Amino acid sequence: MRKLFFLIVCAFACATLSAQTTELLLEEDFEYDAPRVLISDPIDGSDNLDAVTGWSTEAGQSVFKLFPEGICDGKTVYVAFLLKIAPVAEEITGGDFMLSLKMEPQADSWNWGGRLYAKVDPNYAGEEISFGIQKLSDCNIQWVNGQTGPFFPVDQTLLIVMKYYVGAIYGNNADEEIGHFDDKMYLYVNPDPSAEPASADITLIDANAKDIYRWGTTRIFGSARGLYLRSADQGSIPPYTIDGIRVGRTWEEVMGVTEGIDQLQTISTTSKSIENGQIVIYKNAKRYNLLGTEL
Repeated sequence: MRKLFFLIVCAFACATLSAQTTELLLEEDFEYDAPRVLISDPIDGSDNLDAVTGWSTEAGQSVFKLFPEGICDGKTVYVAFLLKIAPVAEEITGGDFMLSLKMEPQADSWNWGGRLYAKVDPNYAGEEISFGIQKLSDCNIQWVNGQTGPFFPVDQTLLIVMKYYVGAIYGNNADEEIGHFDDKMYLYVNPDPSAEPASADITLIDANAKDIYRWGTTRIFGSARGLYLRSADQGSIPPYTIDGIRVGRTWEEVMGVTEGIDQLQTISTTSKSIENGQIVIYKNAKRYNLLGTEL
């Protein structure tokens, strides 16, 4: 069965993402046989890899999937996906990231960069969602302008594109690199898929905030090595559904051939999706969690 791209009521032209799979670093539509246990146990001395889906558990905190190679040293990675944030009764301040780039392939590595945040305030009908981005934890979260937005509605599907330029190494050690960090991060929400916009909804450039590819204590480490999805129960993260993930090196790769969706159009149900940051599997009009238990 095909996935459900939820009811779309956007002021922008939304699109499904039909990609050129041979060029992509990652493509995920969550279309596996159901019910299926993808990842059920916390990490314990192994990657806890599901050989069919390619997703792994990271220290029991939701899932990650690796790219075939690390992106670094003056290269760019684009992450495009469809996102729907559910309505909430009380404000969620968005102090914890919901999605990020994994910097190293090891499951027990907790180095995450290129982070996406979302906060939701139900007091602003139709403009509840504010997005934010962050390079790493030593960098302030760059939120959308609190006065001018743009802000977005809950319970509607949004096309998100996160662009991350992974800069080059500066100097011969970590001390020399301080003040010369050159990673650049951009966020586009509901962009025109036909061409990369001239400006982003949020831009983050901070030479004093560490890069995801940089000098460590004794060696160079890091890159854009994979994608990490964090569960809404891990902190101040709004409940969300994500689908149609495409990761590539250019705008054209992640957008591929676009196929328009009319407003107010719904598409048939899915065999599987991620809801509230957790994988939910559909079969015969029933819902199952990762353990195969009917919901």
